[in-house]
Amino acid sequence: MTPNADAEPGDSGQLEIEGHTGTWQVKDGTLTVTCLTMGIAPKSAKVLDNPDFLARLLLQEMHREWKLTRP
Repeated sequence: MTPNADAEPGDSGQLEIEGHTGTWQVKDGTLTVTCLTMGIAPKSAKVLDNPDFLARLLLQEMHREWKLTRP
């Protein structure tokens, strides 16, 4: 897999999963996803391409973890 324009440093975006809003940013080949509404720690992963797709997956994982911590 080779890097493409989708994973250029400085790429960023915003997404929403089940009412929770998150942001993502690529810096030095690392994608960081932060949820603005769940109050949990950000998640990071190395990314070569399709950072928006990986960001969605990470936010979904964060949402599943968040739901497990709720009564």
